[in-house]
Amino acid sequence: MSYTSKQSGYTIGSDSYKSVNKIIENYGKRVFIITDDKSKGLIRDMDLDLKTNGRLIIKDKCRFQTVVKLLLDIKVQKSDMIFAFGDTKSIDTAKIAADRLDKPLFTFPTSLESSADSRSVSVVYRENNSFEKYYISKNPPIHTFINTNMIINDSYANFLDGITEILSKEYKFKKSENYINKIAHHLQDASIDILEENLLDAIKDFKDKKITKKLESIIYAILINDGFITNVISDNPNYGLSFVDAISYSLNKINFNKAYLNKAIAILSYLDYKDLEDKKRKIEDLFERLEIMDQIKNYKLSKDDIENLISEIKSIYDKEFDEKNIRKSLMHISK
Repeated sequence: MSYTSKQSGYTIGSDSYKSVNKIIENYGKRVFIITDDKSKGLIRDMDLDLKTNGRLIIKDKCRFQTVVKLLLDIKVQKSDMIFAFGDTKSIDTAKIAADRLDKPLFTFPTSLESSADSRSVSVVYRENNSFEKYYISKNPPIHTFINTNMIINDSYANFLDGITEILSKEYKFKKSENYINKIAHHLQDASIDILEENLLDAIKDFKDKKITKKLESIIYAILINDGFITNVISDNPNYGLSFVDAISYSLNKINFNKAYLNKAIAILSYLDYKDLEDKKRKIEDLFERLEIMDQIKNYKLSKDDIENLISEIKSIYDKEFDEKNIRKSLMHISK
């Protein structure tokens, strides 16, 4: 039985955009741009031998309605390739459109909120911003260009999004399930080690907008390691929403609009639910260093909030869980 791992190529550094012409030279000349509002002018700063067929600025979360608009756009259809600039919403939207149209996709992340730039998985939302489904493309983006000068100008909230994304990834697969998952788990462990060894200095460097080796190691853990892990485990036919993901996405329903806070609460609730006290204390210590624990303590879930949350989890999570115990765990978190 054979196994093929599909991964993105990478160019990383403050001058990464200088490599674009060489990387894309065999893919054609006509490009369609999908971007967030913050990154809409980036391509003008690159000396590219390309014709821009058109562009779409993504202002909302990744939704199928937007993808359909792209699929029907003659300018997209006639493009040789797609470039995706910006954050998760623009890159995830571009991945689905590129997959459906069999177009080469190149990504230019400017945010640390997730590894969307390099993974084949896209997160799709409904109009009310609730989770709809994961869309898994046949392949991840061909190449991702990580410009560290762009990344350090991202918000601290997005920096926290990326870190909590790494922490939540551990609950997506079983350590001993198979050889491939063991590789993913070893890389996951390495990412956690990177966080623990470098985080305090990296936080200061990020806030000072200064690229250092310690901050770079965190950037790579978020944008490269996490993407690699996702691409490995998403080839598993059983890949889907983890219980931690289900809690996190369901928190959107009760107006928790900070992604990192959703993920942090979901992780702690899950560890309490599983009675993993040692692990929970370790994560709480990490969240203290990230300045997240005080925010968690200030959020109070009412009984109605918790019932609404459990109802939403049941609607998107297709496995059984102990409602009584997760209700108790959510109450513990919100004390």
